[in-house]
Amino acid sequence: MAITTLDGAIAGMRAPQPFMKVGVTMAAVAAQRAYTPWYATGNPGASTATAVGVNGEAVTPALGSTGGRILRTNPVSGNAHLARLALNATSAGTLWLIDRLWQNSGLVVTSTTAQDA
Repeated sequence: MAITTLDGAIAGMRAPQPFMKVGVTMAAVAAQRAYTPWYATGNPGASTATAVGVNGEAVTPALGSTGGRILRTNPVSGNAHLARLALNATSAGTLWLIDRLWQNSGLVVTSTTAQDA
């Protein structure tokens, strides 16, 4: 369903949700490493590492125990839209908003053969 009026956009908005996480260490910043707050403490709480195996699983709102993310629900019909996002960092770098859709565990990083369960 397309948003065609300002009233339609306002009707679909939710109250702001604070997202405050423990930041990356300065050693990682100096090494220019990517960092995810998925497992970091803060608000919302930290996620726990998954044990689903190499074939993985989709990350959906139904995974209520999956912390570390901005909480959301699927609309009964139509699409969900991000209305506003404000970000601030406590250390130099670039902030990315990434939609985590899938996760897995158990990969062996030194293996040279196919890995699936």
